[in-house]
Amino acid sequence: MYSLRPWKPSCIGPEGKSAPRMRRPTFRQFLKKAGAEYRARLGTRLARIEHAWRGLTPGAGVANAADLERELHSIAGSAETFGLPELSRAARAAESAVQRYRARVATPTPAQRARFQRLLAALKRAALGR
Repeated sequence: MYSLRPWKPSCIGPEGKSAPRMRRPTFRQFLKKAGAEYRARLGTRLARIEHAWRGLTPGAGVANAADLERELHSIAGSAETFGLPELSRAARAAESAVQRYRARVATPTPAQRARFQRLLAALKRAALGR
């Protein structure tokens, strides 16, 4: 048999006295801080994307393409949450290009590399808000 204990708000201490109230940040403040942290990490994430892109070579290409696709997918899904819809669109376009390379399990041709370089440049511009 279960018994229910009376609910006690968390602001009430063990002796029944009110605990001092701590000022909690609002959800907007939380999002603002999380957005700033997200933007601060974008440089590192873009460097990982470039590194994985340069690694698309015969033999190592599949693993690097998977890393590249995962990073782009993550940015595509999260950027809009932090007020960067253009970055989300650019990441999604680059992700689609990488998915095509992975589907064929082939090293990108020079024309495909040039196209991805343009997509990567758009990704960087969007990350910088330009």
